[in-house]
Amino acid sequence: MPLNKIPKLREPRGAVVQRVRDLFLEREYKTHPEDYYLEDIKLIEQMDFLLQRYVIMQRKDVEASVKMVSSMLKWRKEKKLYEMNFKQFPQELTLVGGAFLYEPDKYGNKTIYLRASLCKNCLELKSSLRDFLTYLMFQLDDPKDGATYSVIMDLTNTTLTNYDIDLLTHIVALLKDYFPVNMDYFLAINFPWILSAAWSLIKRLIPAEKRDAVQFINSDKIFDFVNEENCPDFLGGKCTKPYSFIDPDAPNTVDYLQLHATKSIPNKRLREILNLFNDCLPKDHMLALRKQIEQMKDGIKVMESNNNNGSDENLNQKVAPVVEASINTNQAGRA
Repeated sequence: MPLNKIPKLREPRGAVVQRVRDLFLEREYKTHPEDYYLEDIKLIEQMDFLLQRYVIMQRKDVEASVKMVSSMLKWRKEKKLYEMNFKQFPQELTLVGGAFLYEPDKYGNKTIYLRASLCKNCLELKSSLRDFLTYLMFQLDDPKDGATYSVIMDLTNTTLTNYDIDLLTHIVALLKDYFPVNMDYFLAINFPWILSAAWSLIKRLIPAEKRDAVQFINSDKIFDFVNEENCPDFLGGKCTKPYSFIDPDAPNTVDYLQLHATKSIPNKRLREILNLFNDCLPKDHMLALRKQIEQMKDGIKVMESNNNNGSDENLNQKVAPVVEASINTNQAGRA
């Protein structure tokens, strides 16, 4: 039951795609080759899906497509997507099992699962969680052939403490702007009424042709989309593939904050951050973190001049004007 209604190019490597490729390579890449990954340039030269999807997004508008290709490829380089790995994120993001790639669905789509109740709204860790989701989407994405994927979000036991509009809009931006076109469907399982207002807001950010791809179902309907043997246990499936793990080379949350915090964090706040994960991390892991915090007399001290460069906020400011232009172009095309 593919739900992806984004039109496909009749000629994936036709004249329009060739024109966009040639203009991008001549005007953008030739002028500033250091702004782009060589791996991405090879995909552009071959007119693979990485190029094709932006032509689709811009409805074959050559100039708008060239601008979007340039902007999105610069974003990939600025975010250092090819250098990302699990070692740079807090161990707890993989240990909690709140977001992970998994087995294919009934239609052959690759899948990413998001467990909303395990995503904690924590200001100090917000940037790392956004980057973590970006990395997972980069792994899921197929820039060569455009294989489709599905997003399955389990909202069971979600409360207002899990509500984070910034994170929700980031997820929409990842799907709509940075890794567009090849999402087949988005499942929202056991959607709670308390998030109705959030959905009303998010819905406005989703292109009209993609809204039908968002499906609201109860958990007992999951096997309409995913075979039982490929479904994780928390949704009633029988798949035994692990979806949580700990990378011994990655920093734990306390060590991560010591490396990346932009403001001082007293012990009291560190304990509050830790308590957010009290219901979803192993007891021995929590105990070790508590001991580490108690051994820190003054918490985490940061000089005022210590500020992370290349933060997600700064990056979004760089990319936002072009993304906004692309949205306006799409809206004009529908008018």
